[in-house]
Amino acid sequence: MDTYALIWKAHETDEKFDQNAFNERMPALFDWLKQLKRESKLLACGGGGFELYPGGLTIILAEAPEEAQLYANQSPLSDLGTTEIFFWGLYFADLSETKQAFNLE
Repeated sequence: MDTYALIWKAHETDEKFDQNAFNERMPALFDWLKQLKRESKLLACGGGGFELYPGGLTIILAEAPEEAQLYANQSPLSDLGTTEIFFWGLYFADLSETKQAFNLE
């Protein structure tokens, strides 16, 4: 199994971004993340942004780039932005952030 970063970037800049449309998708987004977690595919997830655009990062395990793309296509945010699939030849990770983990229960 390989590690992939699904890097989401909104189509619209921060200034024009439709926050209401984003907020409406949050329940579906968390359902998608919970499904990835149940399937032991989810390694990490979070929101953030680029210099002028909202964005997010979901790190998953997948057998192949095609599987990673399949998961990316299932994201409820796919119509609000684009997702780049980044193969991560992971050498080391020491991630242990759980303060928001209750959202994925």
